[in-house]
Amino acid sequence: RSGAFVIAPVYRTAGMFSQGVAPVAYDDLGHFHYTGDYQFGWSVMLGPPEIVKGRAFGCIDVNGKVRIPHEYDRIGYFHEGRARFRRGDKCGFLDLQGNEVIPALFDACADFVGGWAMVMIGDAIFYIDRDGRVCGRWE
Repeated sequence: RSGAFVIAPVYRTAGMFSQGVAPVAYDDLGHFHYTGDYQFGWSVMLGPPEIVKGRAFGCIDVNGKVRIPHEYDRIGYFHEGRARFRRGDKCGFLDLQGNEVIPALFDACADFVGGWAMVMIGDAIFYIDRDGRVCGRWE
């Protein structure tokens, strides 16, 4: 209301706050673009724009404090205490403290809904729980 910045405008890219944190990225190249990366009727990577060389995603809290270091190619929004991340050509899941609770083993990941997330390895689609245990396969 005073017109003062709550969070300094130092990021080129910022997503919405979800569960108290937001994905943000610096951009050394001065540009970014969005993807339309959809498979099986669900978005593979919702939220932040596609990574370009020179960018690294992290997350900040509502006070602008870095909560998750800027070392990921992409970070999605948090759902049920988990956010998808991508490093190289694989994705996994972070918790709200920035721990990689499910390692980057998957070719594609969807958000958690009702305690389950869809993941893809090659052409195979699986359901995993919040601990990364495979609970079923999409046939």
